[in-house]
Amino acid sequence: MTHTLLQSPNAVVMVRPHRFTPNPQTADDNAFQSTATSSKTSPTSATSSLADKAYEEVTHVAQRLRDAGVDVHLFEDLGKLDTPDSVFPNNWF
Repeated sequence: MTHTLLQSPNAVVMVRPHRFTPNPQTADDNAFQSTATSSKTSPTSATSSLADKAYEEVTHVAQRLRDAGVDVHLFEDLGKLDTPDSVFPNNWF
């Protein structure tokens, strides 16, 4: 039996990133952002790996939500513009 709670949404908006990087304009005062570097990889390679992981994570979460009966409105950030904050839906509306 499915119970619907009044405060639980039955739909969400998500943005699947095709190019994901820290935002250099906001990184200085945001403790949650860091430069994607590793001692084993170049900064470009590390950023690419981070972008791949972000893409996979959003895809996985969207599917899990759908499996739980939540309508997922999934937008695609195709990476045509330099928009590091595009993964935040409030930046789309």
